[in-house]
Amino acid sequence: MCKFTIDGFGYFENETGVIFINIKPNENLKTFRWTLAQTLANHCKLREFDYKQDFKFHATLAMNLKDHDFYKIKKYIDDAKEPQYKQVLIRATILKNSRILCEYDFLQRRLLNRSEALSRRELTKTFQLLEEFFKGNYNPNEKPALKKIIKQESWLSKIPFIGKLFSGR
Repeated sequence: MCKFTIDGFGYFENETGVIFINIKPNENLKTFRWTLAQTLANHCKLREFDYKQDFKFHATLAMNLKDHDFYKIKKYIDDAKEPQYKQVLIRATILKNSRILCEYDFLQRRLLNRSEALSRRELTKTFQLLEEFFKGNYNPNEKPALKKIIKQESWLSKIPFIGKLFSGR
């Protein structure tokens, strides 16, 4: 599992007004990012920073801000309490022109197509596995019986009247 810590805010002043959240990656995340960049370089054109192993991990909050807006937000985050949270990477997304091509789900251990990546049902499966991971009942590095962990709930059972019919209540 790739783990990281959210550690405050930052900004790229020399860029086009970018505000971001700082991310401190673990070694697995650093290795994953570098290996992925090297692999993708054989198949597509990457950005300049993708060819460098030294990378500023971050999550962009806003970009292409006008100077006035940039400095207003910069002042706010300079005075704000710095967030600090431990996180786990659950999915990696490949985009083309801001459109999802595919997404790898680290908990389901499979590649999702665009519609699956946008599906609430698939995200629910992922969060169920994440919950089991935190409880110590699931290790994504082993091949478990996923069907036992992922509860398949019918949309019909969510309708109060129908749900009572099927549950025998």
